[in-house]
Amino acid sequence: MVFSKGLNEIERVFFKNNSLSARVFFIRQMKILIELELEEFRKDCLSKHKDDLLSLYQEVYQESTVHLDIMEKDFINTGRAEVCDVIYLEVIKRYVFKI
Repeated sequence: MVFSKGLNEIERVFFKNNSLSARVFFIRQMKILIELELEEFRKDCLSKHKDDLLSLYQEVYQESTVHLDIMEKDFINTGRAEVCDVIYLEVIKRYVFKI
């Protein structure tokens, strides 16, 4: 499963089965990932007293969480959702051979 957050920001997670529960789990994990990434960014902004970066953090945080919320229902139901060409969630199937 793929979560593209922008031009060069892509998260990929492999699952044995493409199921509703796997897609729900994937969404939850991506939300946790965004929370962790943004918390680190926020701490960096606060520790260096960069008010302009803190404002940027607040914008990015809101935008990131909104994008996932917008796409969540469609992705869980269909395996594909997008906000635009570079922000999307998608199930990509691969064949795994057991030798």
